[in-house]
Amino acid sequence: MGVESANYRYVSDGDKSQELELVFCELGIECISEVKDGMFKNYVFRGEHFWIDIQVNARRQEVDVRSLVSIRVALINPGDVAGKLRELLKYLLGRCGGWVIDMSTRERYSSIDDGSWDRLWREFLTRRRDFIRGHGEFEAAISGADVFQYMRENRRLAES
Repeated sequence: MGVESANYRYVSDGDKSQELELVFCELGIECISEVKDGMFKNYVFRGEHFWIDIQVNARRQEVDVRSLVSIRVALINPGDVAGKLRELLKYLLGRCGGWVIDMSTRERYSSIDDGSWDRLWREFLTRRRDFIRGHGEFEAAISGADVFQYMRENRRLAES
């Protein structure tokens, strides 16, 4: 979890690995790498104006039957990411139960109603504003893992 991204964790209330695969398929979420080192399976929910990284902890099932999903959204994503993030979180909770945790505030959500969404999105915008203060304002629909490389390539960050 870095200054360039907002991070969320989805935790199911039981083994929902099959339901997760269906949700990802229905939303058009792409698998970009199969289980790596027996640990994680990586996905991306992306379009022309948004990018959301998703990582499923495949090893968790050995210890705990709950599904654990990490969701990362680069703060430089264009505004379209709001609707897609809300859609993803509502879909996960509606189809699979469980809860979503905002990793910045540690607040847990079992539904994404208007009040919950307002709190989640307000925290995202606060983190975005803080990032902009330190790095300038710009937008790109890219992975959180690629933000600083993008900044170097576009001369927004000095080479280290």
